[in-house]
Amino acid sequence: MPDDKGKTTGSNTLKAGALQGRDAPKDELVIRRYLVYYHVVERASSLTSERNAGCTNATSQGNDTPPCTDLKKLFCMLGVPWPSGSYVYYLSTIGRLEVCNTRENQVLLERLLVEMNVTPRQVQIDMQFVAFDLTNINRLVTSGPGINTASLVSLWSSGRGELLAAPTVVTKCGQEALVKGVTEFVCPATLANPGAVPTNSPGTTAAGSGVVAPGDVQTREVGAILQAVPEVSAEGQLINLTFCPQLVEDPVWEGYGSAGQDTSGKEHATQMRQPSFHVYSTATTVLLASGRRVLVGGGMPSRDGKRLVYLFVTATVLDIYGEAIKFRDDREDAVQPVR
Repeated sequence: MPDDKGKTTGSNTLKAGALQGRDAPKDELVIRRYLVYYHVVERASSLTSERNAGCTNATSQGNDTPPCTDLKKLFCMLGVPWPSGSYVYYLSTIGRLEVCNTRENQVLLERLLVEMNVTPRQVQIDMQFVAFDLTNINRLVTSGPGINTASLVSLWSSGRGELLAAPTVVTKCGQEALVKGVTEFVCPATLANPGAVPTNSPGTTAAGSGVVAPGDVQTREVGAILQAVPEVSAEGQLINLTFCPQLVEDPVWEGYGSAGQDTSGKEHATQMRQPSFHVYSTATTVLLASGRRVLVGGGMPSRDGKRLVYLFVTATVLDIYGEAIKFRDDREDAVQPVR
């Protein structure tokens, strides 16, 4: 789109007669500058790489660099002619696209930029881990509406569900996001028996005792973790979300070891505590309508087996000010039966 509310930042002209040759333009060339987002340049580079198609009238001119050649090829494939002497150049320092072409071709280019030069979408992703008593879930299955988003949200709203964690994150379309609220636990990765320990007798050891010692050490994150990549459809209402949420509960520590005897026959026992982690997680890709909460997984038993944990996700398209973009609900247009 032209810079500054439809106006170009500069406009120069080159006389048509000054250019000779078969591809010489019929009209004079005009130089204009347009404000564009950098993702337009990135898209041009990726599209031309995929197509790997050349255009006879889109060869590089004197002022072109490889990214500008990609832009020229892209616009050529989309129907913008490039006569002799024309060029396109991206001025990255000021975010401007400098184009030298005829006035007629500039109009074609401006129409394309209106479609391509949209503000990059950003998406807010909200995840909830909710635990329900097993008795309430059984009641839904046997005599209620079954397990679905509406029935579980209703159960939760009535106070019969416990929110365990609710990670949320905002990211640009196509960009991976990671948010976590965790505590790091350092624990042994392996346990080993060193095979010899001091005894009560000075200077002596007991071989093959039951002493257990830590081997390698590892760090485990305990808490809520959400990793996601959203892709927004062209019209902006649908979101293809690839994500991997995790909820890791505090560990239960268990002792490992065995009894042994030293050379004097005295019994001794040592133990090394090792953590046991309980994890709720999923890894999936779903297609969501912006702003709609969806049940994406669950039925995972708690550590004590008395509750089941379910996962809900909401993905919402935001504008550059962080406000949710409102979309018309197509279901409102459904034909109502005539009574």
